[in-house]
Amino acid sequence: MQDLPVWPPLHIAKHPQPHPAELRKEEKRGRRNRSLIILLIIIILLLASASTFSLVRVLSPRSSSTSSTSTSATQRDISACLSQYTLNAPIAPTSFPCSTCAPLFSPAPTSPALSTADNSTASALLQFCALADIFAAASTSAQANLTNPGGWLTDTNFCSWAGVGCSSTAGTGVVTSLQLTTPGIPSVLSESIGQLAALETFALAGSGSLPAGPLPSSFAGLVGIKTLNIQDTSLTWNDTTGVTDMHGLQEVVLMQNAKINALPTGLSSSSVQSIVINNQPISSTTLSDIANSASLQVSLQLLDLSSTPLNTTLPSLASFHALTELHLDNTGLEGPLPGAGGFPPSLTVLSMTGNTGLATSDGIGGVCVYAASSSALQTCTLGGTGLSAPSGRCGVCTF
Repeated sequence: MQDLPVWPPLHIAKHPQPHPAELRKEEKRGRRNRSLIILLIIIILLLASASTFSLVRVLSPRSSSTSSTSTSATQRDISACLSQYTLNAPIAPTSFPCSTCAPLFSPAPTSPALSTADNSTASALLQFCALADIFAAASTSAQANLTNPGGWLTDTNFCSWAGVGCSSTAGTGVVTSLQLTTPGIPSVLSESIGQLAALETFALAGSGSLPAGPLPSSFAGLVGIKTLNIQDTSLTWNDTTGVTDMHGLQEVVLMQNAKINALPTGLSSSSVQSIVINNQPISSTTLSDIANSASLQVSLQLLDLSSTPLNTTLPSLASFHALTELHLDNTGLEGPLPGAGGFPPSLTVLSMTGNTGLATSDGIGGVCVYAASSSALQTCTLGGTGLSAPSGRCGVCTF
C-alpha cells in the first residue's frame, strides 16, 4: 500500500482571546456612550422647550411685567408733576399741565406710596387744577375779571383768590368755600369740580344764560357741602344722585334757574334746615313731597317757595315742629286751607300773599283761629288774595 504524502501545515492566523478585564472596560465604555447620547437628547429637548417658552413670552408678555413697567412710569410721571407744581407753577401757573397731571392723582389725592409732604402737594395740585378749569371755561372778559382784581391764576396760592375760602380746621390750603359771581363766572362747570373734596359752601350767581349745561355728576360727590346756593343760571340738574350723599347739608337756595324744574334728588329725604326755591319752575308735587318727609318734619326751620307754580292746596304742616318761617307768596295756592291744627306750632312768620285763588270760603276761619291762639306767630300776611278777616280778630294777620 502506497503511503500518502504528508500535508503541509495550515497557515491559520492566530486569534487571541480577549482578556476578561478588557471585556469589562468595553462594556463600561458602551454604557457611558449610551448615557451621553441620552443626556444629549434631553438637553436638545430642554433647549427647544426654552426657545418655545421665550417666544411665547415675547408674543404674549406677562401682565405682571407690564404692570411693573407701567407702575414705574406712573411713579415717574407723578414725581415729575409734583416737582413741576412745586417749582414751576408758582412762577407760570397758566402753563401747568393740569390735563396731564390731575388724572394721576384723581379721585384720591392721597397715596401710601407718597410722603406726607407729597400727599399735601398732590391735594393742592388737584384743587388748583379744579379752579384752573373754572378759569379756563370762562369767557375772555370773565377771565379778566377773575384775574384783576380777583387774583386768579396769578400764582398757586388759590386761598387768596377772590371767592375762594380755605379753612385751617380742614387743613392747610384746603378749599372749603367757593363763591362765583357775575361777571367772573365760567360758561360751564367742569367735572373737575369734584376735586374740591372738602367744599362746604358753594354759591353761584350767574348771568341768566350762563353757566349753562348739566351740573357735573361729580358734584354729587361733594359730600361735605353744608350750604348750596345756585341763582340765575341755565344749568340743568338731572343727576340721579343729587344731594343724597350730602348728609351735612343745611341750606339749599335755588333761585331763577330756568332749567332746574324739580327738587334735587334726595332733598325731600334729607335733614336740611332751610329750603328756598324762588322764581323758577317746580313740580306741583313739591309741597306734598316736603310735607310727607319724615326727616324734614324734624329738621326744617325755613321753607320759602315763593313765585313758583305750585298750583296746589296747602297740606297740613302740623308735624313740622321746628318750622318757624313759611313763605308761599305767588304760588297759585288753592283752597281749602288747613284747619287751625294744620299749621306748624312754632311758626313765627306766615306769608301767602298774591294767591288770588284763595277765597274766604276756603277756610280763613281756621287760619284766624290759629293766628289768634298762637303765641309764637309774629307776622302773618295774606294780602292780594280773596281772603278777608271774618267778624272779630284774626290775630296778627293782615289782608
